[in-house]
Amino acid sequence: MKLQYTFLLLGLLFLGGCTSASEKQALYEIQEFYGGSVRLTKGSNASTSTREPQGHYLAVRLDRPGLRRYYDNLELPASGCAYLAFSNLTPAERESYDYLKVTLEDSGSTHSYTYRRPQLQQALQAVTNLRTLIFNIQGSDYLAAANNFNVAALGQVRRDSLPAIIHRIANPLLPFTTYHLHGFSFISSPLTSKQPLVRLYLSVPHPPQKDRILLAVINPDYGPTSLFSMG
Repeated sequence: MKLQYTFLLLGLLFLGGCTSASEKQALYEIQEFYGGSVRLTKGSNASTSTREPQGHYLAVRLDRPGLRRYYDNLELPASGCAYLAFSNLTPAERESYDYLKVTLEDSGSTHSYTYRRPQLQQALQAVTNLRTLIFNIQGSDYLAAANNFNVAALGQVRRDSLPAIIHRIANPLLPFTTYHLHGFSFISSPLTSKQPLVRLYLSVPHPPQKDRILLAVINPDYGPTSLFSMG
């Protein structure tokens, strides 16, 4: 723990006096969750010849030896870092960045990923909708959870069978009070004229057994109903 705290201080010092309180909190949460050494930098890209988007960016650099021992696909922790960084920013700070850049260093190998602001806003809204679903599951209110599913996205699944399906999926997880978001990705919506759905990768602590893994496919569209798609 002392070593990790030293890494954290080094990361904070890297930004010096230009670091906002929200950026420091983002740095802390990334380091607390993944360990290793974390740095934040800021910059802009005006080149049209690179694979990166143009505009201002916030860059997260995580040096975590052995990261592949925990994640087969490094896009998962990369998106997790991007979410933790973006979710801690103030609304004004979020608008000031066109994208976030995440670089992972794992035992000598380097992997970089970029996430545009609209993508991060969709992930942020999806997590907000996820909290409603988790609250319903924790309270065993499967009917309330089912009522938020978009009927048009259910395909051959009957609406009246949804509470039992959700109960069957949730039962191995219960009881639980906390869960951890590891990352996100996007998948096509089964509905036409809809933005992509957000697939969230979660783990639910279940001591003394191993953490339970849960994949939730969430519709990030705003609105009081139809928050979730089948997942």
